[in-house]
Amino acid sequence: KTEVQSKRPDAVWFTDITYIWTSEGFMFLSTIMDLFSHKIIAWELSRTMEEKFVIDQGYDYCRSLVFEYIETFYNTKRIHSHCGFISPNEYEAQFQNKNSAMQYKETVKSQFLLGYLLTEEQFLYQVF
Repeated sequence: KTEVQSKRPDAVWFTDITYIWTSEGFMFLSTIMDLFSHKIIAWELSRTMEEKFVIDQGYDYCRSLVFEYIETFYNTKRIHSHCGFISPNEYEAQFQNKNSAMQYKETVKSQFLLGYLLTEEQFLYQVF
């Protein structure tokens, strides 16, 4: 079994289509998900899998419910085992914080080494 993985956000995306039963019949939800955090980054709702845009009152209501679910629960509060039982937004924030800390450490280390080398050069210049 080959499992695709991603070590950072926005490197690998995948798509999925599911259907939702409503009082007006089935609606199809197409999503694009970031493989790193399983965060839904884009989605579209339609009456058929071929339709691009459908505008009617039932569609708009169902669309607002889907938006509310994804943006106020799925990406922000729903825990995922893939993310260590935290939300996709928290998982991405931890990744960004970890990378920022690592970049800071590398910058400080580089500045220290550069300062050390300059000090050594000045020392050698003074000695010779």
